[in-house]
Amino acid sequence: MTSIAIAAAALILCYAGVIKSLAETWATSSMYSYGFAMVLISGYMLWVNADRLRNLTPATDYVLGIPVVLFGIAMLEVGRLGLLMSLQEVSLLVTLAGFVLLMFGRETFAYTWFPLGYLILGIPVWDHLIASLQPLSQDLSARIATVLLRAGGIPILREGTNLVLPNVTLEVLRECSGVNQLLAIIAMALPAAFLWLRSYTRRATLVGLAILVAYLSNGVRIALVGVLAYRGLSDGNLRGMHLFEGLAVSVGGYLVLLGILSVLSRGERGGDQTRATKTTDSRRLSRHPSIEFGTSLVVLVIGALPLLFQPVIVQLSGDLGSFPSRIGTWTLDTVAPPKADKFPAIDDELLGAYPTPEGAHHFPALDDELVRTYRDQTGQRLHLYIGYHRSQREGKELAGDVGRLLNLAATPLSVPFGTGDVELRQVQLNGANRTRGLLYCYIIDGRVLSDLYSSKRYMVWNALTRRRTNGAVVMVAWETDSSAEAPRTQMKAAEFTQAILPLLPKFIPS
Repeated sequence: MTSIAIAAAALILCYAGVIKSLAETWATSSMYSYGFAMVLISGYMLWVNADRLRNLTPATDYVLGIPVVLFGIAMLEVGRLGLLMSLQEVSLLVTLAGFVLLMFGRETFAYTWFPLGYLILGIPVWDHLIASLQPLSQDLSARIATVLLRAGGIPILREGTNLVLPNVTLEVLRECSGVNQLLAIIAMALPAAFLWLRSYTRRATLVGLAILVAYLSNGVRIALVGVLAYRGLSDGNLRGMHLFEGLAVSVGGYLVLLGILSVLSRGERGGDQTRATKTTDSRRLSRHPSIEFGTSLVVLVIGALPLLFQPVIVQLSGDLGSFPSRIGTWTLDTVAPPKADKFPAIDDELLGAYPTPEGAHHFPALDDELVRTYRDQTGQRLHLYIGYHRSQREGKELAGDVGRLLNLAATPLSVPFGTGDVELRQVQLNGANRTRGLLYCYIIDGRVLSDLYSSKRYMVWNALTRRRTNGAVVMVAWETDSSAEAPRTQMKAAEFTQAILPLLPKFIPS
């Protein structure tokens, strides 16, 4: 018990900040708000197997447990150096799994691996998957709603993800795609399959049908809003709460899933008896408390190292205020024209992000900033932003919320630089009366980087070798009222960015 208490203390001290970050994410993010429920469900799965776990004789597994623990704590340190909170959160599960193996052995792990692994659904590492699913889900939900409305005798035309009724048009936006509901229903289906089904075929069937129910129920919700709008009882705004419709459809979806589970679980309960009488492994190693204590001590020491790590504060090489007022054919516009929307904050629409109260995202707590507007002979304006961190830490980093959103929304763009090409990233939004875009890159240790994760890797390397976490972001925003002029304006923005890149080393240290 002493070894277990020491291990628990080491985990709490190392991961207190990570657990706090997870709780804040679950409390504030609509996408991961089911996280608290997942902790309770995971605890329930362990409680269901409590009798079996008590009947097992703990059998230490140092051979597998120690490497897994050390790998998990190494993930934690890399995540701290690279300011990758998601990696730190995943490392919590890895380190927990390692300690289960270390203290109790593989037989206990056989009953606990799923409740532990299940928690990864609550860790915010699914942004890329969600972003890739949303367009397909929008289209599928719109198709399902169209079929249902036509079946109900309501005239409707579908234009992509717009549902045109005689008196209103329903727009199936990203937040109406049903992906959130898909994640939530899968988070319910997986533990149900684990607890009440033994056949892998039936488990897979339940999860597959849960996905189908999620999309069908979202299509029903959209169709219900369409029916109400057609009859003049709703404004047809799918972004609105529509709390009653959404709640009723969600409850109906879960009831359908419960019925499917009831059918699939017939004859399954008896199948667990073989697991309950499973024999223990006779090849059990002798317990050595000193090994367990030493491993916990290593975890504690490594976990405390970041408290001693103080990155060097790296000042700019030159004052950003002296940045050239003339760059090629572009001159500083001193008339103070309107900037591209909320630039240098980046609005939700351009990022394709869920609506936020502020309506925009920005790089937080930068130490040095430059915001300028340049103009060429034709009157075309470009907006330049340079933001610099003398050192980075959690909540004060280039690759925070806005960095992740940009990485999801942007596409690569190569421009000539020096003897080769350099890759930038671009985001563009085409509107009926206006097209606008954003080019950006990061500067880490003199390197021009467009990819979020490449900049993270270089920052981790600099932190390890030079104790430096400084870095900069460079953004160029443009807009035009003519969609026909968009390619030309985009080309001008790329040429302008290409022209300023050689100037940056005079200001941003390498």
